[in-house]
Amino acid sequence: MNTLIPLILTLAAVLAAMLTLLLACVWLVSGRVLAKKTPDPACTPRDLGLPAEAVSFSSRDGLRLSGWYTRGGPGTVMRPVVVFCPGLFGSLDGDTEMVPVFTSAGLDVLQFDWRAHGGSAGTRCTLGLEEIDDLLGALDYLEGRGMS
Repeated sequence: MNTLIPLILTLAAVLAAMLTLLLACVWLVSGRVLAKKTPDPACTPRDLGLPAEAVSFSSRDGLRLSGWYTRGGPGTVMRPVVVFCPGLFGSLDGDTEMVPVFTSAGLDVLQFDWRAHGGSAGTRCTLGLEEIDDLLGALDYLEGRGMS
């Protein structure tokens, strides 16, 4: 029995060291994965000949988000709106070339950068945990423009 105690203590120490090493690696990698990302190459709706308005609004938790609002036709007529949500680690610039497809169909388009992406505030993305506040902020912004 006395010979098992040193073996158990050794195994516990090895497991603790391995767990510590694993957690350190995860922490180091997460800093790179979650850090603020640089935008895609710049491409605005104006570059494509579309009349677009630079917009900014707050996420539900108060971060400043930036984007573009492009109308699908002249005047102030209410039209359905497509909200472009760029993919993880991208920015709204990467999706801009798709905007004319929607505006030519008479739809307005709101593009925005998630937190910690492109021109929006924030230093870390949260892989969806807090980005829901960004999307809800975009919907609040549209509601403030009279869309429901």
